Amino acid sequence: MKKLSLFLSLMLILLLFAACGQQKQEEKPAILEVQLQTPNHVELNKDTTLSCIVTYGGEKVNDADEVKFEVWKHGSEQHEMLTAKNDGDGKYSVKKTFTEPGTYSVVPSRILCNVNGVGFL
Repeated sequence: MKKLSLFLSLMLILLLFAACGQQKQEEKPAILEVQLQTPNHVELNKDTTLSCIVTYGGEKVNDADEVKFEVWKHGSEQHEMLTAKNDGDGKYSVKKTFTEPGTYSVVPSRILCNVNGVGFL
């Protein structure tokens, strides 16, 4: 009887340790991702489409309140902010005409959306 009691006590302790060791893993926070889609080369004085795909936690964001692109020519301090339109399916785009030759940077600089009650900028 003593051995059975000792055995049951040890089993109970092992079960408690096993239960405590199985802590609920915290979910990783979802990430707002922006995939820029621009041509490598553009023609001067012709419309060029600058676009991006916005996702949050792997799901396409179709209801962003605001998406802007920042465009500037290398060596220039003048930056231009362009407001993109929603094309659907997580895609946002804007047309830009480049009038001067050179190297330009294009950055999706402002993505404003409300996901699960949390605003992102």
